[in-house]
Amino acid sequence: MKINEKELIDKAKKYLKDVYKEDTVSMTVTNNGVENGNGVMAVECTVRIGGENSDWYKEFTFMNGNVTRMAWQMR
Repeated sequence: MKINEKELIDKAKKYLKDVYKEDTVSMTVTNNGVENGNGVMAVECTVRIGGENSDWYKEFTFMNGNVTRMAWQMR
């Protein structure tokens, strides 16, 4: 399963919206360890929720091309 980085970013943004109701203001990939749809992609991002922006480090774990979990730390 070949997935390019833009597709991974789109899936990460959708995950944030669907699971946490966060709108992504910006997202920069700092490390992409996803191969054949499996692995971890690390990002620095700014999200908006409830009219407030916040800055985060987030790691999205992908399995078979889909986000299965996320770890986060405030910047």
